[in-house]
This record gives sequence, structure tokens and C-alpha cells, in this order.
Amino acid sequence: MPKPDTAYIDPMLLPLLSTERFKIVSACAGLTRVEKTALVAGDRRAHRQLDVCVNGEHDREKSEFPNCSTCWKCVRTLATLEGLGKLDAFEGVFDLRKYHAEREALLRKLAARARSGVSLDQEVVDLLLSAGFTLPQSAPRPLTWIRRKLRSYSQAATAGRGSP
Repeated sequence: MPKPDTAYIDPMLLPLLSTERFKIVSACAGLTRVEKTALVAGDRRAHRQLDVCVNGEHDREKSEFPNCSTCWKCVRTLATLEGLGKLDAFEGVFDLRKYHAEREALLRKLAARARSGVSLDQEVVDLLLSAGFTLPQSAPRPLTWIRRKLRSYSQAATAGRGSP
């Protein structure tokens, strides 16, 4: 079951926000997030103006780009653009050097969110895998690694002494 998201109720919510003189509609409601990103990727204006970042204005003032290139939404968009083969077209709105420098860790977090049930992240992971990309493996958590080692040492010691 996907995690709750207000986007699922847009078709019901948006008409309630409309007035007699101002109508709000959900654009491309039948498309997936990857399909919507593919549409936007083909628009030359988006190459210069796309702004998806969820970081606050204070954080974004530090960069020459309108997007931070490392928040969850920037990473989801960058990974989608990469999977679509359109990443380089957005060098004016994303810091691609920063993304490439931190790509492995960023994609590891994206994959972890996908495994935890975030369907939009799973969609991007599926796109990358179908496009032939290899995702970085999650590093084992230190305590998990220690527990496994202790368990294997304990089992080896028990096997050496026989059954209790």
C-alpha cells in the first residue's frame, strides 16, 4: 500500500478550491510522475526554469542554481531525468557537478525510500533499472553488521563444541 499523499485526493480537492471565476484542475492526472517528468523534459523552457526544490529560500540563496540538487525532490527529479537520458539539458537549473559528486549516496537514499514503500521513488528506481543503470547497494548498518558477526562467531563456536 502506498504511503498517504495529498496528491491522491487532488481530483476531489482541487474542484473544492475552485470558484465560479477561477477553476483549478489537476493537469495530466492520468500520468505517472515519470511520465510527467518526461513531458517536462521535452520543454525547452523547463531547461532554464524548472524549480522543484523543497528546501527553503535561505538554503537556496547559497547556490547559483534554483534547485539544491540534493533534497529528496531534486534527487527524484535528477534520477528520473538521468534515467530518461535528459539530465544534461538541465545543467542550468541543477548543480550537476554536485549531483555527480554525491550521486552514489543520493541514489542509495532514493532506493531506501523506495524499499520503505514510497511509490514515487520506486517508480524512479524501476526506470533506472529498466534503463540499465546499477544502483549502489546499501551499506550495512554498523549494529546490524556487528550482530551478524557475533551470531556467526557464536554459531561457529557452538558447532566446534557440539550440541549443548
